[in-house]
Amino acid sequence: MKRKIGFFNICRLGGINWMKANRKFRLSKNDTAQMGIGTLIIFIAMVLVAAVAAAVLIGTSGVLQQRATETGTEAVSEVASNLEIVSIVGERTDVNTDDLDWVNVTVKVMAGAEDIDIGQLVIAIQNKSQRSSLVTYGPSTGSTSNILFTVTELRDDDDSFNGAGSTATVINSGDLVTINLYPAMDFATREQMRIELKPEKGAMVVKEMTCPATYGVKIFITLFPA
Repeated sequence: MKRKIGFFNICRLGGINWMKANRKFRLSKNDTAQMGIGTLIIFIAMVLVAAVAAAVLIGTSGVLQQRATETGTEAVSEVASNLEIVSIVGERTDVNTDDLDWVNVTVKVMAGAEDIDIGQLVIAIQNKSQRSSLVTYGPSTGSTSNILFTVTELRDDDDSFNGAGSTATVINSGDLVTINLYPAMDFATREQMRIELKPEKGAMVVKEMTCPATYGVKIFITLFPA
């Protein structure tokens, strides 16, 4: 006797209900919403919280941006050199001596740099065996000192610098001054020389050179540019 196998029986062969496997599920649509004064209060509270959070974020970002700008500006001013050495000239008071009595350094403010207070400048000068590392500004009094330097004005259109006083000691763009050093150490021929200029702001300016092989009968000997 033959047994008829229907379609639904075939779908259940092997213990698998293929009709259930292919059944599609639909999500019910619910268009209802909460209403009432409570819901309105919650909504307003959410808007206020979002507004406060946005204000805090905007304020914080503004403060951070300002601090970043200030830090960047300070970093640039500290790294960049604001002072430029134009020339270095040695001076002898006696042409019969093989030594330099004065070292005159002519400087100017670099283009685009801030004003420089010469009164806050610290200078170091050295040869092979000696070093004077704390030479500071002193008004011109006619006396000599190896721990003080004086300044001679070469160009100062706005009168921002007064070499005879201790208050107007600022040089700015366009000014040209000479720093007069009395090192009180030997700078004979072929002697090595190192000069360091340390302004209040900006990078230290260093110049290394070697004195000429002979001074001849010159009173003023150009050391830089050679």
